[in-house]
Amino acid sequence: MTTGNVNLKIGSGISFNIVGGTSGLIGNRPQLQTVKTLDNVYFTTSTAFTAFYGPLLSVNVAELVDFQSIVGLNSDKQTIKITNNGNAILNITDILYTYNDDCGPRIFFSTGTTLQNGNTINITPGNTATFDLAYIGAQGVYNNYFIIISDNSSGPYKVNTHQVITTSTDLIISPAGFNTTTTQIGQIREVTYTLDKLLNKRRYEDVANINFTTKLDTNTPAWSISKIENNTVSLKFNSWEVNNVNGTYISTLTLTCGGITTSTINTATVSISTLTNKNIITWISPVAKHNSIIGVSYDLSDGVRYLTIGVGIGGNGLPIYDNGGSVYKDINAIGIGVDVLPDPYPFWSNVTKIRFTNTSQTYYSGDWQVKTTDSINYPKYFGNYDKPNSMFIVNDDGYGSITIELNYLRELTGDADFDVTLKNLTRAFHYYSNVDVLGRITPLPTEYASSLTNYTTYLFTGFNYNTKTKSASVNTSIVDLPV
Repeated sequence: MTTGNVNLKIGSGISFNIVGGTSGLIGNRPQLQTVKTLDNVYFTTSTAFTAFYGPLLSVNVAELVDFQSIVGLNSDKQTIKITNNGNAILNITDILYTYNDDCGPRIFFSTGTTLQNGNTINITPGNTATFDLAYIGAQGVYNNYFIIISDNSSGPYKVNTHQVITTSTDLIISPAGFNTTTTQIGQIREVTYTLDKLLNKRRYEDVANINFTTKLDTNTPAWSISKIENNTVSLKFNSWEVNNVNGTYISTLTLTCGGITTSTINTATVSISTLTNKNIITWISPVAKHNSIIGVSYDLSDGVRYLTIGVGIGGNGLPIYDNGGSVYKDINAIGIGVDVLPDPYPFWSNVTKIRFTNTSQTYYSGDWQVKTTDSINYPKYFGNYDKPNSMFIVNDDGYGSITIELNYLRELTGDADFDVTLKNLTRAFHYYSNVDVLGRITPLPTEYASSLTNYTTYLFTGFNYNTKTKSASVNTSIVDLPV
């Protein structure tokens, strides 16, 4: 008589199952099986008789792990493998699942292995059928099981499953990141990020009132947060802040809400060709009171020469210079690239931008005005009767050297303060004037002041261009002191 050992856990039970033979020469034989374990899993301890005489079902129980998911979402699918280890066809007629309103199974059958409409799953000896199982439900920890009903030699097969369903709160920032390239001097690139707060992977209804904090990590002032509004953050890259030097500049924006943090990486590449884009030269007048200042920038943009002239600080409602207005570096940003700002020429009251051809030509600023500020339109009062509203007359010799002449002040307004500004502007090209109301403001250019006599001063007249070096210098002449 054959003997053997069976190891059982406390509380388990064993019995003998009569297994019918598959041949007329072999009668029924008893088979030892475990009918119950502590975790209620049914399985066969010995396959010696069954493997020869009938189908034997096994499931990849050891491969199954906790079904983990977020409230209201399917857990990750796990594949259930049903293998026939016997020598006869295994016919699966049903699979019974336990579930309740709080947690239920989601079954995904592959083609040909469905139990719907009374069909069965037939597994030949040595082969495997599979289906995918997931669970969905409310927050909690659950124990469920399913039972495979078949003609398995050892009867129904029960598989315990364990579910862990939790809540989830997430912050989602979109877009996922920002990559930009600057190809022109002074370009400003901007991106607006939207922050969503998710509960169980679903968007909160009231996203406009998310309370969050921001942090920007960067090694360059070119990156800055330009605006925070509701659930949005706007980030700006200003190439002026790195002097338009080619290179790659990176920042990390971090947003925190309720102890949850999300971040995004921003990359700006400055790639400017100085052969086609550069500031040739800039000149800014000594500043007189009552906002009387003129700035001139001579630039090459995409291979085309431009002359930009700004008149008067205080544009867009900003305070005028002598009342605490913009600093020098701001008014110095008048030329190339400024027109690509979201708000071009924000500091200047009136702006002219002339596009040069490569021929000798005279240009009148009134024909090239790009910004006129309401109530402080200085050019309106300048110009002879042939060219009214032209504050400047510009001559290009066709080789790059230009002369700039201030046109006549045609009329005054009758407003005392405004008229002081107009009169002071008529002397803006002079490096020194002892008749400007309240004098001039330093430290803007007064480099010629030390060589002045009581009778003469230097007058800005334009730029000399060197075709060999592609550079320019300020052109001046000595004139009598303005009166």
